[in-house]
Amino acid sequence: MQDFLVALLTCSVTMSALALLYVALTPFLAKRYAPAARYYAWLIIVIGLIIPFRPQFQGAIVKLDVPAEVTVARAAEMLRPVDARDVPGAMPARVTDAVAPPAAPVVPEVSVWQIAFAAWLAGAAAFVALHMIRHIRFMQTAARWSEPVADAETLAALDGLRAEVGVARNVALLRCSCIGSPTLAGFFRPRILLPPVALAGEELAFVFRHELVHLRRGDLWYKLLLLLANAVHWFNPLVWLLASQLSFDTELACDADVLAGSGRDERKAYGYTVLSFIEYGWRKDHDLLRLTPLTSKFLGGKKQLKKRFYNITDTTAKKRGLVFLFAIMLIAALAGSSVYAAAQENPAPPESKAALTEQSELDAARFNIAVKEFFVPPGTAATDKVAPEAVPEPAEGFIWPVKDEFRVVCKLNDYPGHTGIDILPKAAVSSTHETRAAAPVYAAKSGTVVLSKNNAYGYGKHIIIDHGDGYQTVYAHNSELLVEVGDAVEQGQMIAKTGATGNAYGEHLHFEIRKEDNILNPEELLPTLIADDK
Repeated sequence: MQDFLVALLTCSVTMSALALLYVALTPFLAKRYAPAARYYAWLIIVIGLIIPFRPQFQGAIVKLDVPAEVTVARAAEMLRPVDARDVPGAMPARVTDAVAPPAAPVVPEVSVWQIAFAAWLAGAAAFVALHMIRHIRFMQTAARWSEPVADAETLAALDGLRAEVGVARNVALLRCSCIGSPTLAGFFRPRILLPPVALAGEELAFVFRHELVHLRRGDLWYKLLLLLANAVHWFNPLVWLLASQLSFDTELACDADVLAGSGRDERKAYGYTVLSFIEYGWRKDHDLLRLTPLTSKFLGGKKQLKKRFYNITDTTAKKRGLVFLFAIMLIAALAGSSVYAAAQENPAPPESKAALTEQSELDAARFNIAVKEFFVPPGTAATDKVAPEAVPEPAEGFIWPVKDEFRVVCKLNDYPGHTGIDILPKAAVSSTHETRAAAPVYAAKSGTVVLSKNNAYGYGKHIIIDHGDGYQTVYAHNSELLVEVGDAVEQGQMIAKTGATGNAYGEHLHFEIRKEDNILNPEELLPTLIADDK
């Protein structure tokens, strides 16, 4: 345990120093070597961060004094003189000595290294769990808000470019209303997600080629390795900062691959394609791509856009950088090899080694038991899923709050705390890179408006209508509210326009039906004919 933590800290310090040196030399390296060489150099550094152990050599250049681990309690035990009462079957010297005082309770001995290892393990596990949950949430939400692209000409263009780029796997093509720029997602079932904007033929070809190059090179797996390295070194802020630079260099390498052999006009057109997503992608308040690092980013960030355009327009010949890559590999392999623990050069006496081995085994056993008891608590945890009351007989008079063509993308209790249904109106995508057109929202039943307000989070701009018979309906995430508290509304009257305010991804209407504060399933109270048709 101690050896592992020392090796991990040594690796973190030396590889961070190597990465910082590499970043400092990037302006010089960018003029001499192709983006692909810099891309693979980062891959070597990432692997070096994940594998903390290095070959060791005699004669340390830098010595770290690591004291031999002997706990205070263990030292006291080793120095205590032997007493006859400790020997089984021995006779006491005097009768008064026959009755020994009660033994003190044994306190488990936990070393500093064990505490440090437990803290590191908990931090790494929390980091991985957080990003896995966010990625799963991204994939589920993207699937809910996506529609397959059915245009035959577009699908034919994708298949043609797939063969040209050299991708043999099938790739799904979807249009997702809650992303701001094209992206590649999915490790085993890859899919290209397009934002709800109109793309011309040349723009579409550049987007397809860019994402297919990411797929061919396995960049999503590369990003997974980077995430693992960040998890191993979660305590090192430099690794967090370097992750952003590595992700950017990945996009530069992809751009260079897409534009290999291209002339000035094609490079200019590619740059305009990237620019075409700026207004829409950066304006979008609820871009789902912010949830996960395990996707490609066609647009990227604002700060690095200037460097990216310079790379796109750069037509100078670059070296492949094989010698450069070999040098990076050698440095990464030897980083930390010359940093030795001084304790290794001054071995303890055989008796001390045996005592330490015995104590280490005892401490490890106690630690394993503690970990099992912590991660496997008795009993079962209750779920947070909302359990609606028994649904009464269908109430007469409710109509669907959206009249245009729509579909229900999220049902009651699809995830914990979801107390209604999400309705996505189908609206045509404009040719000016605007979001989906807001659809009218209508009162599902006549009643009185008892709430009309805007929350920065949660429901956003929402309305609650009381229908006077114990029923209330909720209309959330609107872009515009057309009624005020106290207004009497008729069934079918327009009361709002759909939007994506509050905690929402993509334009939609969140609709609820309540009766006396009980959550009901709207789909069981609305006309089933319409529900079946959607």
